[in-house]
Order: sequence, then C-alpha cells, then structure tokens
Amino acid sequence: MGDADVAAWETGVGAWEWTPDVQLERLWARCRAEAQRPPFAPEPPTADTAIAAAGLSYYAAAFYRSGDLVEGPRQRHFHKAGAAARVCVRVRSSSPWTGALRPGAELHGLLRLSSVFGAQDDHWAAPDGPLPVLGAALKLPVYRAPSLNLLLLQAPDGAVRTLDGALGVPLATALPSAASAANLSAPQRFAAAENEARSAAALRAIEAPAAQRPTRLSVERWCALHPSGARSPGAPSPWALRLRLRAEALRRLRASTAADLRERLWQTTWRARPEATTAWATLDWCAEGGPWKPLADIALQTRFLVSPVISAQLHFQHLVGEQ
Repeated sequence: MGDADVAAWETGVGAWEWTPDVQLERLWARCRAEAQRPPFAPEPPTADTAIAAAGLSYYAAAFYRSGDLVEGPRQRHFHKAGAAARVCVRVRSSSPWTGALRPGAELHGLLRLSSVFGAQDDHWAAPDGPLPVLGAALKLPVYRAPSLNLLLLQAPDGAVRTLDGALGVPLATALPSAASAANLSAPQRFAAAENEARSAAALRAIEAPAAQRPTRLSVERWCALHPSGARSPGAPSPWALRLRLRAEALRRLRASTAADLRERLWQTTWRARPEATTAWATLDWCAEGGPWKPLADIALQTRFLVSPVISAQLHFQHLVGEQ
C-alpha cells in the first residue's frame, strides 16, 4: 500500500470512495503487515494506570474520530492487548431490523478481541489487580461513508478472576452502572466509576445528545445504513446488541494453556478459512429491559493476528446516536 493510500486511511474520507470489499482488502493488508508470532510483549496495565494516563481528549476522540486508522503509532491506554481477524456476519432471516441488520444480510468485516485492563492471568490474580474484562469491536466498511463500528464490553465482576472465566461472559453495547458492578474491591470499584465519569465528561465535551448514556453505546446507525451505502434514516433499532462465543470456540480457547488472550486466539483459530461456515460467535439483540434474542452468526475467515497496526492504529469509533 502506497503513501497516498495510508493517508486516505488516516483521514478516512478518501478510503470511503473505494467499494466495501476493496476497503476491507486494503485495511486487512495493513493489519497483517508485520504480523507477529507468540510470545507477544506483555501488556499488563491496571485500570487505575490506564485511566490516569488517558485524559479527556483521549476519551472524546473515541466518539468523534471516524477514520479506520489513526496516525500512528499512538498510545492505547485501553484494549492494548488485542488481536483481529476477518469475519463474515450472517444475519438470520428472523431479524426484525433494517440496514446492515436486515434479514439474510451477509456482511464482511474485521473483529478485534482484546483485554481491556490486562493481558495475562498472573496479572489478574492480584487481589486488587486489573479487572478481568474483555472487549470486542466489529468493523464493516461502508461505501462513501464512515465504517459501521460496534463496540462491546463485559460488565466488571470481581468474581471473575481468570481468563477462562472471562471468556464465558457475554460482551454488550449496554452495561450496568459502575455503582451496581458486582463483587468489586474498593480500588476496582473506584476505577470503574472513574472510567464511567470520564466517558460522561467526554460526551458532554463533544455536545452529545443529553439522552446519550456513558453505559450504552448507540446501535441506531446499524439499522439506518447498509455497507452498500443504502440508507433507512430513522429506522427502529434494538436497545442493545451483545456478542457471545459459541460453545466450540469457547472449548478451544479454554483448552489452550496460554496465559495471554492474544496467544490463545492465535493458537486456536489457525484452521479459519474464507469458505468457513461454522459460526464462531453469535450476536443477540434486546429491547430495553427485554430478553435477548439471536440475531446473527459470526464466522471467522482468517486466523486472529497480532501486529503493530492492530495494536496501535486500528480504530473503532464509539457511536452516539444515528450519526
């Protein structure tokens, strides 16, 4: 990829003129450049150190920056230990939604999984150590518009003390308030509350709608826009989406003895191939206060990879409203 292409990715606008499949091919080529092999460099920051290092502008950039790559390398205070793969998302025929989530849609993009506050079990084992919280981010390139990005997190729970335990916890776009987080030590509860407060301050700084909550990321744009560029403005949307690993994926990841999430992902997904049809994860949807219902299946099309671009430059915008 030439210098002009890199500049287009960093600013966003030029890259959006490419078709979604070309965008994905070029973006993945950048991500797999300089791909690394395990063991990976440890990324053990605690919640306290990450939050202390990340100022208001850092939080705000997550909401207003729309490009797929940022000028890098940049310091990533959260989600530092991550790996990415190409995926196919197949929306079920029972979907009641429009846009990218319309019934039968087949979507192609990137999925990144990460440790939010720590990378290894030995760091999580400390009594007041990093919260064993995992994050996921899904990106679908769109024709002549910013990518569709879905950010999902686990609710912090002090009873989950190992990577094996964290892998079984679903990740969602809406979480309970830090005040109601379960079984946390005093330092962990403070860190969770401070993270929520700084997210709220960032939303105010960018003049987000008053109704936007720091504990719920928007999914409206996913029903208002299809990767082809077709729009359904004002379309109804779910209250929240969540991702959960399928039983076979969970079994394989837990069978690994690696302490590092990235190494487990790298080791256990080597069989992934473009024609894969076996679902690796499931997306569910819910109305506010309602039950979760299955929405789509996610199949891996490549192995999870770790690279400097995936670690320090790949960006997933946190959505506010339909945008």
